[in-house]
Amino acid sequence: ISLGSIRVDNSLNGSLAFAVNLNDLDAVEIFYQRQFTEARLPSEITALLFLQDGGAIDLDVDQYRANFIHHYKIPLRKTRPYVMAGLGATTYYTRVNGDRDSGSFFSFSVGGGIKQFLTDHVGLRGELRWGPTIVSTSGSDLLCQIGGIGTDCQVHLKLSWQQQVDIN
Repeated sequence: ISLGSIRVDNSLNGSLAFAVNLNDLDAVEIFYQRQFTEARLPSEITALLFLQDGGAIDLDVDQYRANFIHHYKIPLRKTRPYVMAGLGATTYYTRVNGDRDSGSFFSFSVGGGIKQFLTDHVGLRGELRWGPTIVSTSGSDLLCQIGGIGTDCQVHLKLSWQQQVDIN
């Protein structure tokens, strides 16, 4: 039975990043992002839960990640294109009918962009990033047969995830 999807509105976000260069081309970054938005539940769920406001939910999303960044050298000295990948957690804070709740889930990200340095240590960056969050693994299993001429294992993953694309 499918009860539809939760629709999350587009919104602005704010983020902070602190990076440490490992060498001339590679860096590790601690990244935090906060998104203030609203979500709408499918009408099937709204009717079952007797929600006010047509299923509208106040939703804040925090993302915490450790990003690994690789820069590329190009002839423009203060301009650096880069690719990145990160691992972390996403926490959802909801407010529905005056009740508050939160939950944290594993997330990762991949992306790339361009940094334009204004000084040796300060710059601006533009980035395109895909950051899915795994919100459920129900129905997943691990089956192993041990003995005989070896061990045979099968992993069956069934994931539900929320996908997000950021353009910063």
